[in-house]
Amino acid sequence: MMSVLRRLPLTTLRLPVLVKDLTELAAQRRTYIIRFVYGLVLFVSSGLLFYANLGIGASARQTLGRGATYFAILLALQILAMYLVIPLMTAGAIAAERQRETLVLLLLSPLTPWQIILQKYLSRMTPVLSFVFLSFPLLAITYTFGGVTVAELILGIVVLVFVCLELGAFGIMCSAWCATTAQALGATYVGALLFPWFCSGVCCTLPAAGRWGSANVSHVAAVVAAGFCVFSTAACLTIAETVLAGRAFVTANRSVPPLFRLIDRLFEALNTVAGGVVLLRDRPSLPEREPIRWRETRKRTFGTPRYLTRVLLAIELPVMVLAPAIRLSAAPAVQDRGLLLVLGLTWMSALLLVGVFAASVISQERSRRTLTVLLISPLTGRQILEQKLAGVDRLMAVVALPLASLMLFEFWWRSPTAGAYLLLSAATLAVYLPCVKWLAVGLGLRMRTQLIAVVVTVLVLGMWTAAMAAAIPVLRQFHVDSSAFRELFFVLSPIDVVRSIQRTATVDAGSLPPALARYRPFLLHFALYAGLAFLLRLQCFRNIDRRLGRIPQPI
Repeated sequence: MMSVLRRLPLTTLRLPVLVKDLTELAAQRRTYIIRFVYGLVLFVSSGLLFYANLGIGASARQTLGRGATYFAILLALQILAMYLVIPLMTAGAIAAERQRETLVLLLLSPLTPWQIILQKYLSRMTPVLSFVFLSFPLLAITYTFGGVTVAELILGIVVLVFVCLELGAFGIMCSAWCATTAQALGATYVGALLFPWFCSGVCCTLPAAGRWGSANVSHVAAVVAAGFCVFSTAACLTIAETVLAGRAFVTANRSVPPLFRLIDRLFEALNTVAGGVVLLRDRPSLPEREPIRWRETRKRTFGTPRYLTRVLLAIELPVMVLAPAIRLSAAPAVQDRGLLLVLGLTWMSALLLVGVFAASVISQERSRRTLTVLLISPLTGRQILEQKLAGVDRLMAVVALPLASLMLFEFWWRSPTAGAYLLLSAATLAVYLPCVKWLAVGLGLRMRTQLIAVVVTVLVLGMWTAAMAAAIPVLRQFHVDSSAFRELFFVLSPIDVVRSIQRTATVDAGSLPPALARYRPFLLHFALYAGLAFLLRLQCFRNIDRRLGRIPQPI
């Protein structure tokens, strides 16, 4: 890539920002690792898709006409992958320059705001389009199976490219507006989800892709979607160019989130009736023996009692309302599924909060360049980490309360036959939260920035839980006897264990499948994850000095 960049006359075209970004991208080893892994996953998953549906001994008659289905699946997967990748590529385009205080230098250069925005946009879209081009041979293979015309193939590729350009432009706009990279990343994901017109190409393409291969395909809808993508791309880039100079000196907004403001107004109204009772009063204090712990629990937002109370109410109030309402419904099947859904969403919220904040413990200090201040303190690396995790420990106790209240409600509802359910549920609280905490801390110690640490932690958690839960269905898809692996994947899968524990409270133990009725898989599962949490904790303390750049101290 370096030699190609040298031969291209980009500097004569006055594109210095584009040349700089592409040169830095080409010099990073992770660029090629990510590209290789993406291509490997894409081609291997496509090969498995073809094999699972056709098999090695499939005849031409069996394969004929299946191209439309494969084309729709591959196109949908590629769009989903781009939706996950593009915000990561574009979130730091402008926001990172602002955080490094180099955006002002760009604005002082002879470059106009439009030139800066356009070059930043092109520098981010170049690697993204390289990912898109990797899927073109696979889409062409689906044409050989039949069911897809040349016009449909070209139209699908064009719309896929336009969707990527649209999402990239929206990410650049969010990066130009938001103060930090993390805010820009969240705004890109949430904005593209809440405002469907930003993803109009996706919305129009996916239904059309599902109908491709039939005679009722509406090419006009796809063309209109592509045209709207072009219009929204230009609009987003124009907005980014307009706000670039005005938002150059904006700082991170540390105000209370809207949900917490709503909770504050609710309790202020109730407090007016109660006579102005103050439960949590801010009192001035000074650090005595553990200054870092004092800073994490008194000065950091997520460690203060006031903030943790808001988090507790934000999770606990829906649980208190939904759980009794679901149990009072008429249909038992609706009750069980609804309560399982509430439990899953509560677990997801708790694990994401713990994972995000634990991953930010060290990576946030590194991103803000305040880590050196901690390192010159007369404390060992182990002491620094233990005190830094004081706020995370408080957060773990807070997010465990809604889960515990939901489990106690289910125990009360099924008592006295739900004793095993209560013990197994308590074991999930004692094992999962520490395991996620130490996993996130270990990943945060390795990452250079807070954003990368948070994203990697969320991806690892999501991929692990999804892979274990989907293992048995995938084996069935390939016509593999999964009976020998059922207990193994059950022991490894937290989702299956939580689901089975919930069934112990709603189904008589004698009617459960034999592999789930015994407690041995549960004991093996909790022993495995408790051991994993212990090993992750031990590894973090052993490597803390080396990861922080200090001389290793005796443990």
